[in-house]
Amino acid sequence: MATQAERRKQTRRKLLEAGTAVLIEHGATGFSTVAVAEAADLSNGAVFNHFNTRLDLLAATVEYALAELRESFARAFSAVGPQATVTDLLQILWECMTLPEQTAVTDVFAQARTDAELQALLTPIMAEHHRYINVMVSLIEVDGGRPDPYAARTFSFLFIYAMVGLTVNNVVGAGLGQQEDFIELGRRMFEVLADSPTDSTGKE
Repeated sequence: MATQAERRKQTRRKLLEAGTAVLIEHGATGFSTVAVAEAADLSNGAVFNHFNTRLDLLAATVEYALAELRESFARAFSAVGPQATVTDLLQILWECMTLPEQTAVTDVFAQARTDAELQALLTPIMAEHHRYINVMVSLIEVDGGRPDPYAARTFSFLFIYAMVGLTVNNVVGAGLGQQEDFIELGRRMFEVLADSPTDSTGKE
């Protein structure tokens, strides 16, 4: 029989899974404690047993969604192995960054632009997310070897945030940023970064 602590952990995870589903379906403006409780098949009171406010739940949902996205990245990148080419990695990045969770999280970032309280909640979450991404990038191998760490990190962050912009463009129907164009641009940029000499501080 599950302990009280285990049941509490399970309920919290159920709420975060439901929160992610609500965020994907209804966006940040349609995200409410009532909607999450209904999606989780729990009472609204159960939500407030775990989260003090709607924004606390929203920030925790973003944190959970980002962790799920990182798991997707890790599984996809580990599947290709050390013989991965730049094109392989760009293809995986495109597929990961166009997941619905990424679009949903981006929607919350847009709302945070004019919400100081939400910004304050998201800042440490994003700092930790970036730390994880840095670790993941440091483990990537291309064509059997690891590229210069500074070049790889710069390349990865440029394209992660480029993909965030492309995600927004695609959602609003702007029709910008086709997969083929993204991969070709990425290949060319990686070649430039990989060939750039760096000193011991990681600067050109």
